[in-house]
Amino acid sequence: SLTAPNPKAQAALLKDAVRDAGIDPTTIGYIETHGTGTELGDPIEIQGIIEAYQELCDESGLTFSDEARCGLGSVKSNIGHLELAAGVAGLIKVVLQMRHKTLAPSLHATEQNPFIKLDGTPFHIVRESQPWPASKDDNGQELPRRAGLSSFGFGGVNAHLVVEEYLNPESTREPLDAPVLIILSAKDKHRLMDVVRNLLLATAGKDRPNLHDLAYTLQVGRDAFQERLAFEAGSYEALHDVLKGILAEYDVPGVYRGRAHFNSAAANMFDDETEKAQTVREWWQNNEMAKLLSLWVNGLDIDWNKVDGRGILNRVRLPVYPFARESFWIEPQQQNQLNESTVALSAGTEDLHATLLDRVVRGDCSAEDAIRLVRERQG
Repeated sequence: SLTAPNPKAQAALLKDAVRDAGIDPTTIGYIETHGTGTELGDPIEIQGIIEAYQELCDESGLTFSDEARCGLGSVKSNIGHLELAAGVAGLIKVVLQMRHKTLAPSLHATEQNPFIKLDGTPFHIVRESQPWPASKDDNGQELPRRAGLSSFGFGGVNAHLVVEEYLNPESTREPLDAPVLIILSAKDKHRLMDVVRNLLLATAGKDRPNLHDLAYTLQVGRDAFQERLAFEAGSYEALHDVLKGILAEYDVPGVYRGRAHFNSAAANMFDDETEKAQTVREWWQNNEMAKLLSLWVNGLDIDWNKVDGRGILNRVRLPVYPFARESFWIEPQQQNQLNESTVALSAGTEDLHATLLDRVVRGDCSAEDAIRLVRERQG
């Protein structure tokens, strides 16, 4: 019912999700619960989790351990219930925990609900920040971190995700005997300078990605906007020299600039996508990089994923788009006094009430001023 969730339905959901994922349930190290903090709902949810995992272990011939190795938590204890956004808030928390390899504590959980019984189960409530170790297979190799995520609707709609940590495959890169192509874009020239500045700052330290991966991320991991620049770089020193020159507004040799238009000659060079992909591939193989970059900055749409011969490349963490830091707050009214001339004095009392209420809601006048005018009109 609306006030009493069904533990069997929740348990069945969890079992289906783990089966569909095709994983060992004992490798799940954390479950982000729906966890609203209610006296009845939380114990029902925990009981559903225990029943589901016990049955999954029995099916797979695994031991339902009494070692508390799987954490339970709820982001609602940190930021409250976000209603329709509650599920994605939990997902963001799970992903951040995977990124930092750390389980974040649930707040206000010092005193446990007496109806939640976790003794003899592999579950424990995360009450303080703690490392999140990776599970290991039978050969002692580390497995990706895995988590469950529940979100239950008030009307009985139940959802559960199994989330697995992404691990980069081993990269195979050609020796850096040829420059990489650096492409940058933004919606206007001011934002483009911010893009250049942020890339320079992000790669200034020693902890920076392989230059091949950096170039690949800029090519396939960012939208191509209208204002563009592109150049070749054979090292981080060369990359930084170019970026500094651009910021200093020098005329840097080898830097191509342009503004892409959908109706430009570059954008409409090819009518056939297959022909374009083949031509771009030939330019790449023949080292005609100047042609590639000059056409790209003027609007040629290039599918960089279809360029061959680069080995396995990884996306890396780089600065995202630098939105303009401009505020557009509505300025407060210069005066809070209601100008009677703005209200139709010929209006009847009912119309006057509606007009004044609308103005109070919009913030054009205060409630006190509205009450004062009504009393004056009523004599």
